[in-house]
Amino acid sequence: MATKGSSKLYTISDLWSGLENIRDQVNQQSIRLFRLLQVESSNLLAPLVLELLEYYNCDLNTFIFNDHSFAITLEDILYITGLPIQGIPIMDASKDKNAFSNFDTTFCKSSFPISKLKDHAKDTRVDPITRMKATLLVLIACFVIPTGDKHQINRNFIKYVDKLDEVDNYAWGATLAFLHDGISKWKKEGSKKSLIRQPLGCTVKNISHNHKPDYLDKVKEALDTLSEEKINWVPYKHLKSRLPDILKEQEKYKLLLSPIYCMNSIVHHRPHLAAKQFEELKHLDLSKLT
Repeated sequence: MATKGSSKLYTISDLWSGLENIRDQVNQQSIRLFRLLQVESSNLLAPLVLELLEYYNCDLNTFIFNDHSFAITLEDILYITGLPIQGIPIMDASKDKNAFSNFDTTFCKSSFPISKLKDHAKDTRVDPITRMKATLLVLIACFVIPTGDKHQINRNFIKYVDKLDEVDNYAWGATLAFLHDGISKWKKEGSKKSLIRQPLGCTVKNISHNHKPDYLDKVKEALDTLSEEKINWVPYKHLKSRLPDILKEQEKYKLLLSPIYCMNSIVHHRPHLAAKQFEELKHLDLSKLT
């Protein structure tokens, strides 16, 4: 069975176009999450994603291609998304039935439709602060920690956008735990037909056979014969100097050897299992680490 993918990046792109009259205020906030508004929309190559997931080792949280170990680490999250990887943890929070009262005074359910939040964000009659909070919630639901909850966002996240000057204090980059947890759950026996809910704006579902017959065969051949000389182990080497000051301070946490958690997901961050991705680990004896 093949795959079909759908991306919420288009939702973000459309939202950014609807914020034209408050873009200056959004930019003045300097909130890292707002940078995601300018992520370009694109089609997700779902068959390729699912083929890559076949090489994922749930015990090690690594991808193994032809005996080469790769890991999605905090460094990747830092450089690709620009989100802070260290800070106050993102955990289950609000049980307040009126958590969404700023957006709808009559709404008392635990989840709020993303479409309504998007409408609030684009509504010029709504005050700018409320519009920015609605925008942040849409970004969380569509890109950072998508739950697949019928296109709704849980009230747990209201707490994290309530005070705009504190949004960057949270470890949004810990969505890495959510990512690895989601992949591991999908890889479990008997669960591969279920919806895959992943951060970074994508949702993938097994539903149809819609690609060229030899496409995945060629992908598999390329991965199974991947050679050392074709691998760029340190793609961020020349980008460190371009990091904004707030992220330069965060960069030192990329080698953190520790459990990381996000909402109800927890994973052991073990960058040494993909040591070639880090120049700092080249000359260290890592044999005693597990």
